Amino acid sequence: MAGEPAQAQEVQISVGWCRLVLSGETVLGSSEKQPFPISGRYSKAKRRTFTFCQFARTGERKMLLKLLLVIGLVIGIRPDTTYKYVYDSQVSTGVPQANSERSGTRTSCNIKLEAKKNDRITMTISNFREGRFNAPDPRPDIIKPIDWYERTELSPEQKEALQLPIEFSYRNGMIDYISLEKSDTPTSANIKRGILSMLQLNMMQTQKTDSSEHSNLMNILDSNKRINQPTSFRSLENTVEGECEVFYTVIPEKEQFEIRSTKVTKSINFERCRRRPQIRYNFRFADSCPTCESKYNDDEKYVKSSTIINYNLAGSPERFVIENATAESRYTFIPHNEKDNVIETIFMINLKLVDIEDSRERPSEMRQPVDSWSGIIYSMEADKKREKFSMNFDEPKPIFDNNMMHEDSVERAGNLLRKLLRHMNRKVDEISTETFAKLVEVLRRSTSTEIEHIHNRYYRADQSASLTAEEKAQALDILPHAIAQCGTIKCVKHVVKKTCNGEIPPSKANLAIMSMVNNRMASREIVDQLIELSRCDVTRRDPQLKRTVALTIGSTINAMCSDNEDRLAVDDDSGKEKRCTHQDKQLYVEKLVKKLRLAQTWEDKVLYLRTIGNAGIDISIFELEKFVTGEWRTSSPIIRTEAILAMRQLKDVMPKKIENILMPVAADRTENPVVRMAAINMIIDTLPKKNVLEQLIRIMKIDPSRQVTNFIQTSLKSIQESQQPCAKQM
Repeated sequence: MAGEPAQAQEVQISVGWCRLVLSGETVLGSSEKQPFPISGRYSKAKRRTFTFCQFARTGERKMLLKLLLVIGLVIGIRPDTTYKYVYDSQVSTGVPQANSERSGTRTSCNIKLEAKKNDRITMTISNFREGRFNAPDPRPDIIKPIDWYERTELSPEQKEALQLPIEFSYRNGMIDYISLEKSDTPTSANIKRGILSMLQLNMMQTQKTDSSEHSNLMNILDSNKRINQPTSFRSLENTVEGECEVFYTVIPEKEQFEIRSTKVTKSINFERCRRRPQIRYNFRFADSCPTCESKYNDDEKYVKSSTIINYNLAGSPERFVIENATAESRYTFIPHNEKDNVIETIFMINLKLVDIEDSRERPSEMRQPVDSWSGIIYSMEADKKREKFSMNFDEPKPIFDNNMMHEDSVERAGNLLRKLLRHMNRKVDEISTETFAKLVEVLRRSTSTEIEHIHNRYYRADQSASLTAEEKAQALDILPHAIAQCGTIKCVKHVVKKTCNGEIPPSKANLAIMSMVNNRMASREIVDQLIELSRCDVTRRDPQLKRTVALTIGSTINAMCSDNEDRLAVDDDSGKEKRCTHQDKQLYVEKLVKKLRLAQTWEDKVLYLRTIGNAGIDISIFELEKFVTGEWRTSSPIIRTEAILAMRQLKDVMPKKIENILMPVAADRTENPVVRMAAINMIIDTLPKKNVLEQLIRIMKIDPSRQVTNFIQTSLKSIQESQQPCAKQM
């Protein structure tokens, strides 16, 4: 580097083949190889504007940034200065196989950071562009040009929300708190949180989680020496993905022109998170294994997550500027085991500094700032509104951000239904499945009035439906099933109403109600609607429909009240206890037991015992105990066996209680062998300890009943030969 003033008010500085001339009026750049403009002003008032030129090589651009730091134009994040970045992201989802088809979204925008006093920064987004694709992509880890994607247009409301500013506190690279505009939408705010997460760097090593021994050793070293040496550390940090442990690796590069340059890599340890914004639907059907030593914790059991971010910094750890940053996140859904086909989502981000200038204009001011309670962590407010709309009848319809949902729901559902029917006339394949899923999604976002219009137009098949006679017949089968699988309170109430008044015949209603077992979420109102359906004359007269409704009531109660693997956004506030209180559990148990006591036939008694078993409410154990050792012990062996089997949902919740109830029955030689074998089977399902197994082995050795001894021997042998990890542990 060479610097020699040509005159009193002019300085010429050369870096490589770049030459920069600073005068009282203008700043001009030139090159012998290729001329390039660098426009700006430099005056006594230090009102400076600088625009980076596009260099052929990354190194030259980096040299220019260092040059700007040397001459005082950039020294960390300074008040009354504007920093401009280009943000590019790409999300791709598919099966991780060669040449497999993937679907994804590409976004690009300009970011402006206006630094103020008191470490406050205002961020605004402009020129937001979005594209989508659905095609084979052999390299989903490389961000493609946005022109490679099919352009999608945002709605005016979405554009307006994205352009609203967001203000945050930026101290030593860490974001303390965030203020949003009151009119900002949850989705827009989360996009901004994702961008802010790329700006956060814990260079001062606060909230370290390393061992005290390591900390003591590091404190021995001089802090100034450590700054210039490669180092690694762990700290607890809030990111858009949650409050997790983050592992940092900091590698200072060789100083040039008295300016430090640093490479930083940080990765998130999702195994050590205090809080993560997660939603899991229908994970309640997974069979838990409480005694197994899991390879991953609960958050990572089904979805393996990884995030790594690389930074190039200019400046010191105390005062630095992010020159560029790249992030790669991978989320792999493993349904059964890692050998099966998996679904993978790859999220690539690139953030690049393009301009630094003094703020000539007044910084953007927020009109109605509101503090964000979740801070930089992803907010699930939009998900909560959607879930409340699905679970509660009087909840207003939220704004859905998906572009296709700006269409009229009735028209959209009709288009999908016609497409589905006409495709099914030729064949049933993955296109049929995909179209049906889209139809269900439209119904989930529909109000009661819209669902009624869809029913009147396409189930009753008026002339506006434009369906052939064959398609009308198929619509009678498909539409009730789709509305039931929608699973919202609006859809459930519609099916109940149309079944009770006879519009949907019992045979079709039976299949529709059966599919409600797989609904994403449950609420008191949904359970009440199903109970109302069980009281209808149509249900009482049809044994099959009566059985299906009763068992679905139990499964829906279980989804709402049991301690399962499901995680809803509404549970983030106060947990599942708010959705299902102790009073709710008592009420449901009382209603089911009352039905059981009033049942006149053994078929009805078996049905309501199975309903209680499906519900899996913990306090129901006291009612079931009465059939085993209490006042209902004189019931027939079939009823007592069903009462024992009804404990199946509680075997992981209260295994010792079940063992205490059933072991006396298993050891009693005067008991019916069928009841004894049911008790033994349930005891084994609780994964008992060695002392309990020893008692079963003793029964096997001395009991006179060949049925019982052979059953124990066969059960223990199957456990010995089983490949299941829980059985191996036992």
